[in-house]
Amino acid sequence: MIQNKTFQIEISTEALEKRLKDIFKASGEPCGPLLANTIIGNLETTEVGLKQLYLAFGGQEEKINFLPGDEVIVDASNVHSWYIDKESMTKAGLIVNGKIKAKVITINKYKKECVDIQYVRIKDSITPANEITQSILPKYLTRSEDCKIARPEVGDMI
Repeated sequence: MIQNKTFQIEISTEALEKRLKDIFKASGEPCGPLLANTIIGNLETTEVGLKQLYLAFGGQEEKINFLPGDEVIVDASNVHSWYIDKESMTKAGLIVNGKIKAKVITINKYKKECVDIQYVRIKDSITPANEITQSILPKYLTRSEDCKIARPEVGDMI
């Protein structure tokens, strides 16, 4: 049986830029060097962009295994702590075993924190429960089929 192993590939931005220039040159694009430099210069501002460009050269893209509307679970330690009162949320059953039930709202694969989730939160002891949206990395999410966390209606006093 083959063992599943992971590995890392390192490639310079110069190599990516050269590859782009070669593609533009082959297509006869007169502005190829400028286009390549502009693309790489902009993608350098985000690790996500360079990785996506590298994968695209091989005809691949990173998959995000969630869709808008999916119910997911996120560890309470991975949400913005200043937005929630963890103690009140635990008492109300919104946090169970350190987990919060959320819903995927949108996905933007060009952002590092590419999944926007929405969950019911209690901000403090006097404010009614309400929904909040937060961007998060997909690696912090799991499907919610096995979790027994209720999602109360927005505005319910808990």
